Amino acid sequence: MTTFDLSIPVRDDLLASRAAARRPIRGFGAPTSPLLPDALRLQGGAPGADVLPLAHIARAARALTEDPASLEELLQYSVGQGREPLRRWIAEREGTTADRVVVTNGALHGLALVSRALLDDGDTVLVDDPTYPLAFRTFADFDAEIETLPVGPDGGPDPEDLAARLEAGLRPRIYYTVPDFVNPLGTTVPAATRARIVELAERYGFTIVSDNPYSQLRYAGEHVPDYPLTSDRVVHVNTFSKTLGPGLRSGWVAGPPRVIEELVQLRGSTDQHTSGLVQAVVTRVLETPDAFDGTVRTARAAYARRSRLLVDRLDELVPGGVEPAALEGGIFVWLRLGDDRIDVSAARDLARSRYGTDFVPGRFFHRGRPDDDRSALRVGISHLSDADLLTATDRLAGALTDPEART
Repeated sequence: MTTFDLSIPVRDDLLASRAAARRPIRGFGAPTSPLLPDALRLQGGAPGADVLPLAHIARAARALTEDPASLEELLQYSVGQGREPLRRWIAEREGTTADRVVVTNGALHGLALVSRALLDDGDTVLVDDPTYPLAFRTFADFDAEIETLPVGPDGGPDPEDLAARLEAGLRPRIYYTVPDFVNPLGTTVPAATRARIVELAERYGFTIVSDNPYSQLRYAGEHVPDYPLTSDRVVHVNTFSKTLGPGLRSGWVAGPPRVIEELVQLRGSTDQHTSGLVQAVVTRVLETPDAFDGTVRTARAAYARRSRLLVDRLDELVPGGVEPAALEGGIFVWLRLGDDRIDVSAARDLARSRYGTDFVPGRFFHRGRPDDDRSALRVGISHLSDADLLTATDRLAGALTDPEART
């Protein structure tokens, strides 16, 4: 008979110590005012209904679900790496081979898997400043130390500044970056900067994690190749969320064999695999002539038009005007206000409670100086129709020019 030491106290805490001790992550900031019921939000990071391939997805789903044999097969367990036809399509676009691709449940899932594969507790993660703040939630699970690289006027960090810091002893395990249409700036990291950072990664032993979901959505300027997968110090994280729709929860990781093998092993103890049915629907859409490329062309034209609508309207209505960091592609516009007396945080509260819209103040994208809005804001232009975007822009202008938003 087993006996137990009854002097050991009963634990009354609900959460594991790691969860209970997790540092709060700022994200996009907790709203401090209610949102009006008829609000048209300018936060969005999803494609609009008018640019989604709704008919293609409906036909693909119908064909697969109306065929009993196909449906039966797709409802069974699948493989952790992902169905080969989908991996082949992705590999062709990535310039690699299907064995170096893992299908994931979106980009954030891919980033979480890559972080589990590469990070030990307390490791250093290098990020651009500003950058996508929700990535910090993933890195927080490893108590990562965050170091920042300021993004310069050319759209990327200064690689020689990084070289000097590495020579002085900085040893990151990961450099996390959004190279095309940097979230939130909308700028593009130059090719020469990418090449130099690859050299530094190979010399100093860190891995570049290129999170590049907007790469297909360029509407101005020249295409710049992603960080090259020919280097074993490069991993790509990507998603169909910004093209085919976030509800599909479909993305991928492409990288060196050792990383891919580890990701497949990790899935065995987590989610096992991405939905076979979703993978088949996505594959059928991708294999339909011009379905994907046509969708992307429509999106590019819409986002080019909407970004200009937004900027021109705000420039007209807001004293001092607005200056976009770039209008090259992607689904966000980063705006700097010409009038530095506007309190961006106060304007956000007013936008939510009085004018019926919302946006993200610039400070949430900067790791340092969290109370400094830097007279900047990020606006989403992809998810609203042109008419709704103009209405939301007028509401935003109202909040920015409200006397209560003046310092």
